[in-house]
Amino acid sequence: MGTAVVSNGASHHPPSSFLEDVVPQAPEDPLFGLMAAYRKDTYEGKVDLGIGAYRDNNAKPWVLPVVKM
Repeated sequence: MGTAVVSNGASHHPPSSFLEDVVPQAPEDPLFGLMAAYRKDTYEGKVDLGIGAYRDNNAKPWVLPVVKM
């Protein structure tokens, strides 16, 4: 049984501690695996469809056709 320390990012509050068996770690977000696979892929024609705003070759916003439906 381990103890995790969580910082809330504020310097005036001390970090809180909790036991991992009481507050289990959440599963990894599948997007992280997708991003890792994208970085590993050497195909030059690949398109990153991860989180972000998409733009066409003229820097105009581009909405994925599936989103328009």
